[in-house]
Formats: sequence, C-alpha cells, structure tokens
Amino acid sequence: MKITDIKFDQEITYNSEKIKHFDEIKEIFPIPNGSIIYKTTCGIGATHSEILAPRNSIIVMPHVSIVKNKHKSLEEDPQIDYNTFPVYGDITIEEVHKYLVKDDKVKKLLTTPKGLNKIIKAVNKTNRRFQDSFFLLVDECHKLIKDANYRTDMVDMMDNFFAFNAKAMVSATPIPPSDARFTDNNFRLIKVSPENLKRTPISLINTNNIFNGLKNYINHNSNDRYFIFFDSIKGITTAITELKLSEEAKIFCSSESRKDLAGTAYTNVSDVYEAPDKYNFFTSSFFNGLDILVEGDIKPDIIMISDCAFQDHTLIDPFTDSTQIIGRIRDSIETCQETGKYTRIKNYRNIVHINNAYRWLTPLNEVELAKSISDSKASYEMLLGLENAFIGKGIYPFLLDALKETRPHFNLLNKKGNYSSYLYDNYINENRVKQYYKGSDTLKSAYASTTLFSLFPGKMKFDKKDQIKSNGESFRNTKTNIQRVAQQLNDLEALKGCNQYYYTREQIKSRNPMVFEAYELLKYEGIKICNFNRREIEKALFDFKFEDGRDSYPIKTLVYRYYFYIN
Repeated sequence: MKITDIKFDQEITYNSEKIKHFDEIKEIFPIPNGSIIYKTTCGIGATHSEILAPRNSIIVMPHVSIVKNKHKSLEEDPQIDYNTFPVYGDITIEEVHKYLVKDDKVKKLLTTPKGLNKIIKAVNKTNRRFQDSFFLLVDECHKLIKDANYRTDMVDMMDNFFAFNAKAMVSATPIPPSDARFTDNNFRLIKVSPENLKRTPISLINTNNIFNGLKNYINHNSNDRYFIFFDSIKGITTAITELKLSEEAKIFCSSESRKDLAGTAYTNVSDVYEAPDKYNFFTSSFFNGLDILVEGDIKPDIIMISDCAFQDHTLIDPFTDSTQIIGRIRDSIETCQETGKYTRIKNYRNIVHINNAYRWLTPLNEVELAKSISDSKASYEMLLGLENAFIGKGIYPFLLDALKETRPHFNLLNKKGNYSSYLYDNYINENRVKQYYKGSDTLKSAYASTTLFSLFPGKMKFDKKDQIKSNGESFRNTKTNIQRVAQQLNDLEALKGCNQYYYTREQIKSRNPMVFEAYELLKYEGIKICNFNRREIEKALFDFKFEDGRDSYPIKTLVYRYYFYIN
C-alpha cells in the first residue's frame, strides 16, 4: 500500500476553533481498543488523553528522551497529580512493582519498548494477568517501521503488544504496517483531522554543499535561535566547527552519542531537552514526541538537513519526518473573550529544508524492488534446501556465508531466521524515501503530494574551492558510526550493479577505510559480533589476516564452484 493510498475505516473531523485538546473529541476519547489512530497534526494531546483516561495504562514511547521529558513535564504540573511512572534504563522490576502496589490510584506507566518486559514481570508479581490489567498504547507507531532495521527492541515488543486484550497505536504520520496480526485482530484505521487544515509554508533549498547552504542561510536570516534537525553527529560537529558556532551551540542526542562526545571539544551536549542555546542541533532521538514550549518573544527558525551524498539515514521524509519535526515546536493557543473560539499561534519564524538531492541516487523502482525481493528469496530457499548436503561435507559455514549474500531477503529475517513484516516494511519505506531524493524536482513533488505544505523552492551552488568538507575524523570510528556505516554497506548489496552501489562504496571506502575493510573481510555479522567496537574489530581483522586458513575468499569461491559442479 502506498503511503498516499491509505484506506480508513473511519474519518473524524473536528472544529479546531472549538476543540482545544484530543480528549474533547467525544468519538475518540478514550482511545478505542483495536485502533490505529492517525491524528494528522502534532500537539493536540492524543498521548495526554490516555494519561487522563480513567483506566490503568501503559504508554510505549520510542526514545528514552521522550519518556524523560513527558514524565518531567507532568510531574512539574502544580495543579494535577498525574501519577505517572517512567520505565527506562536501569529502572528495576522491583521499582515498578513498588509503584504498582503502593496505592489504589489509576496507574500510568510511561516506558521505552525494552521497559515493557519489566512492566509485564512486575504486574505478574502482583498476581494479576497483565493481559487484562492495562490498556496498552504505542505512541509514534510509525517508528516501528522507520527504525525496524536497527531497533530490534521495538519489533520484539509487538509479540507482547498483541497479547494485551486492550491495545491501540497512534501517530500523526502513518506508515501502514503489513503485519497480518492487525487484520486478524480486526484493527480499525481511524483518521482524526481538523476542519480546514492550513498548509505550512516551507522553503526547500537544494544545494551542492549542505554546510555552505546552512552557513549561507544563517548569514542571510539572522535570528536569536535556530533549531537544526540533522541526524548525523559527524555532520553536526562539522557544522559547529566550520561555521564557528561552538560558543553558542548545543547538541541534543541519544545517551550513547552523548557518551561518544565525552572528552571532546563538544561539551554542551544533552540527552534530554532542556534550556536551549542560540544554535540547537537535534538528532533523530528528538524528531518525535518531544514538546518544545517556546517562551518569550524569540521565535526560532526550524532548519532540517538531508545529506544524501553519503548519509542515507539523514534523509528527511516529507510524509513523516517533516511533520514530526515541525510539530516539536508547540503552538500557543489564544482564546477569544467574546466568542470563546481558539486560535493556534505558531511559535516559529521560518521552516527550511536544506538538501543535496541529486541524480547519483538511483534507488530501485517498484518493479525492480519486487523482483529483487522475489529473486533473493528464491535463492535463499534453494540454498536452504542444500543444508543437509553441506553439513555432510563439513562445509556448513560456507553455506551460512552464501545465505547471507541472498539480499535483500536475508535482511528481512529476524535474529531467529524468521521473516519479519517490519523489516520488509522498513526496506520498502527506506526505498520510498530515497526515491524522493533523485533530484530537487522529485523532492518538491513529494512535498506537494502530502497536501500539507506551501512550497518555496530555491537553489544554492558553491564553487568547489569554497566548499566545506566534513571533518568528523575523531568520530569516524565511534560505535554508533561503525554500526550505521556497516548497515549502509550491508543495505547497499541489494543495489549491486547500480551506479549508486559503486559510487557510495567508494565514498565509504575513502571516509571510513577501517569499517570498509572490516565489512569486506568480516562481513556485517562479523562486525556485529564485535559489538561494533573499534578495538574488537581491529583485533578480529588482525586474527583474520594472520591465522592460517582464515584469509581465504578465493578458496571459498573454489569450494562453492567445486561443490555445485560435482553435484
């Protein structure tokens, strides 16, 4: 199903001049069991409505930062005791159990996907069935698909999700899941949208250098505050250094990335949203679910950056990411004293998307995509049928190597070797987004197709001698970067034979030679076994090169040829 072809079971509209919050929409409060709510706009309080609902609730949020910020904002409310309890990180089962049994108040647990297992175990200790005791709401449910290729905790959570008798999901930016269990459980797709939804003005700036483009925009659009959304620590640190922003810059990122930056020149770093600086950089951990309340007269510029020349994961999706990012800046609501009508006031000045969409990006079209999946699946099943023969000849490890080469199908299997609809949806979704970045016109068309934006396109071109180059040498081999580069190389195998395959590999080889060599010799699984740790990878490379019989790709090839020839 295309993202523009979603068929809804029910569509609800509301008058935004009379309705202030989600819990005031009678048709949808409390959120009905067995529903996926597409709320269209951010900031109307769908998640908050579940906190207000008169029932025990578990609300799953995609990132620790969201759990922390949501709990903190509720805890600081002087008027209402929401009785929320956050579950993340080192929070123990015993602590959750203590919260559950301390009083008879309605329970509201805010948790990461990993925390759900702790909650279930804590509930079981109370001699209650978790299946019957709570309403389970998955917030920002589009992340199930967008992050499936590296967030196994989110996908694994879905087995528990379907075990709950009362459950639902919500997002302002839907990506339809293909998981058959939604159909089997008669889930309904419900769209909730305001009447006369206004288009959001956005400037699309296509450039041949994103750093020069950012510098040019800031120089010509002076402001006291910028919110810059760029899902690359290396890119962020390059921008801060080359644009000389360090005295007034702050980085908001995951706790892991914050640890990577420890001991560097970049000290103003946080894994929760707090007092902003003039130049505020956000990685994808802060693209969703965060409430930024702008105080005072400063209205920030929202700047989104996509670097498709090298970093696929930085590509902003017009159908999901753009709406989510803009929605982080919460509206102010004014009430007319005479009529009682509400008016939403935007708390930002400009929205800009700086990108380098270009013709070198050559993703597969729908026909090619379907064929690559079908062909690789056939190859996988053929090789799997030879399993007993390979074991008998004592060369089973070579079969495993061959199975791993049957991409993209192999990439759609979970750690148990079973097909994952979420990995499939993720693969389709990533290719969909790449299609938009084949050029500035295709990106413009994608924005137009959302029907949510008024577009103001522009171009900036800079001479090669003046272009700013990424300087992220010191962060090249952090765990986060190694994992992303290895994943990028792994994903590229599905494009073998296309221009993008060879071009991107050369880019990676020049910028990340250690990871490139590790991928060539150890493959993705070998790097993963090393836990994406630089020292462990370097040791594995040393062992590989110098242990007898290990450096033998030509031998493996001959073994394969010999086996298939004599059989």
